[in-house]
Amino acid sequence: MLKTVLIGIVSFICVSTLLANIGYSFNIQWLKPYFYEETEAGFRTGGSMAAMAGGLAVSFLFTHYSYRKQPKSFHHKK
Repeated sequence: MLKTVLIGIVSFICVSTLLANIGYSFNIQWLKPYFYEETEAGFRTGGSMAAMAGGLAVSFLFTHYSYRKQPKSFHHKK
C-alpha cells in the first residue's frame, strides 16, 4: 500500500513540475501555475491549474496501474 501511495505522490510532483517548467521555458501561459503582468491600468495576476491537473491525471493512472499489478492476495487481506 505504501508503495502505491508513494508512486502516486512522486508521479504527481514530477509531472506537475515538468509541465510547469515546459510552460515557463516555452512561455505557454496555460501551463504556468502563476504569472504576474503589469499593465497601464495596474497589474494582473493569475494562473492555470493545467499543470497540476495533468499531474493529478497521470498520478491516478500510475497508481491505478501499480495497484492492479500487485498480487491478488494483497487486495483481499483479512
